[in-house]
Amino acid sequence: MPVERLEGNKERYYCTLSHETVPEVDPVLLEIVKNRLFAIANEMGAAVHSTAHTPIFAETKDFSCAVFDHEGHMVGMGEFLPGHQGAMQYHLEALIDTVGWENIHEGDIFMSNDALYGGGHTPDLSLFHPVYFQGELIGFAGCVVHHLDMGGIAPTSISPRATELYQEGVRFPPTTKLFEGGKLREDILNIFLTNVRMPEPQRGDLMAQVHGVKVGAMRLQELAARYGVKTLKDIYIALHHYAEAKVRSLIAAMPDGVYEGEDFVDGDGQTDKSYRVKCAMIVRGDRLTFDFSGTDPQAKGFINSRWGNVVAHSYSALMAMLPDCPKCYGSMVPMDLITERGSLLNCNPGAAIGACSTETGHLVHNLVWYCLSLANPDLGSGVWAGAWGFQFMFGTDPRTGKPFIALLQSAGGGGGGRKTLDGWPTACQKCSNVTMPNIEIEEQYWPLLYRYRRICKDENFPGSGAGRRRGGMGVEYEVSPVGTVVECTSLCTKFYTPVHGVFGGRGGHPARAELRDARTGKTIKILPSKFQGEKITPDQTIYWAMTGGGGYGSPLEREPWLVREDVIDEYITLETARNVYGVVINPATFEIDYKATEKLRQKMKAQEQVL
Repeated sequence: MPVERLEGNKERYYCTLSHETVPEVDPVLLEIVKNRLFAIANEMGAAVHSTAHTPIFAETKDFSCAVFDHEGHMVGMGEFLPGHQGAMQYHLEALIDTVGWENIHEGDIFMSNDALYGGGHTPDLSLFHPVYFQGELIGFAGCVVHHLDMGGIAPTSISPRATELYQEGVRFPPTTKLFEGGKLREDILNIFLTNVRMPEPQRGDLMAQVHGVKVGAMRLQELAARYGVKTLKDIYIALHHYAEAKVRSLIAAMPDGVYEGEDFVDGDGQTDKSYRVKCAMIVRGDRLTFDFSGTDPQAKGFINSRWGNVVAHSYSALMAMLPDCPKCYGSMVPMDLITERGSLLNCNPGAAIGACSTETGHLVHNLVWYCLSLANPDLGSGVWAGAWGFQFMFGTDPRTGKPFIALLQSAGGGGGGRKTLDGWPTACQKCSNVTMPNIEIEEQYWPLLYRYRRICKDENFPGSGAGRRRGGMGVEYEVSPVGTVVECTSLCTKFYTPVHGVFGGRGGHPARAELRDARTGKTIKILPSKFQGEKITPDQTIYWAMTGGGGYGSPLEREPWLVREDVIDEYITLETARNVYGVVINPATFEIDYKATEKLRQKMKAQEQVL
């Protein structure tokens, strides 16, 4: 794995292309094959999606697919979770280093979820299928899936009470072969099924993964049959160098300098302490360095991260700035990352990491995105919502008498305002790209009832994400069990430190969780950002509000007519229009008083200058 030890306790992650010459490839053919590779990754995802068993696959699409070349370098990723796919590159490299090329054979499918070898948190299980054509290795098909449970001290394997990796479920090292020589290894499958709490649906989900990588292998073989192995390998190499040049051109357009930001994770499940993450983005010519030195030491609880997760979420932020650039290994070459061993972002082996992707990873993505936005205002935005809230409910389904584990993923946050557009409300994070599941499907699958799911209201979070271009509001929803008592586990962040706005924009509103009386709606108690084992009865509801996105530019620069539209659409209140945006609107006619607005804005600007 390309990790270099620096002075003190620092380490540097880097990627490199070692080809002495770049093959000459017909540019038209390069474009055709490039698009075919990405189409293959998407087709793999369609195969997984159509054969999955649980809503986390079939509704939320919490999985990713990618194809890799004969050197183990990613050449195509589907439109799934960018935060997964960058980690897949690191994970495959670790697999090759550990297993050795000589032990990779036709018909093998490797299975691994071990963070010590590049994986994310334990529920993210990766399959890698080496692909051969006429006896020659032409690449790998990879698929990573968040499984509903991987064993450990708590259902779902993600526990705020965990203090070490060994409590977070069964781990499969990269030497594990689920298929060997084309034959399913029943012993490995049985180890998996014995350690998970929901073996029946999870067997189906695992086989959906197998189906996905086999589809990828078949399509890569078709490419080799059509264009020839040598031509295909030449295109792989040319594609990496083309992508590297594209990224370097973007970086070269940024002003040289150091762009800095910091943010906080709220609590680690053990204490309510906020953990600081720092990032300094250094632009030098056509190269970027993201230096996370100064980040807090690793936590006792489950918010720590390993290299694979940090690389993935940094890479996903950079790729969001490059919509027309091939998402492949070459695009990672102009980027270096620096962390400190024993820190929150480079924890020691054995540290708990259950929330590494959903919380710490999102924070890394947002910090990198914030720094990129400062250096590139035309493409930047206010920071998107700070975490994808995960809520788990488990108990006995009264309809079947069987245990169930519900993973609710309705917790969409707000998108950040951009230079020309407002942020999306209830958007997913850029590094996630998962979809919010259909309420009716979740209610059918699990004994749960949604009271509502809607965009957060401005009266509860006044001025959230205010700016010349608004940040979007997050989603809020209430859920109660039906005919049973359930236990609930939740992990989220940004309860205390909202995400950043940029260029004078306000930060997004914080997240919130409450236990409520189902009949009256009154709050029984305020819940922390992370908890486990909270009992919910059918006459109670649990309420969540997810954080909003940051604004772009000063709210006093927003066009008054747009503020009026926001009021009419009930996106903001008349009070917010006046007190935050400085726009005076007649409450009876909704007409703008332009003279009063100009006078009020001048007064508010003068007060800002004094502050």
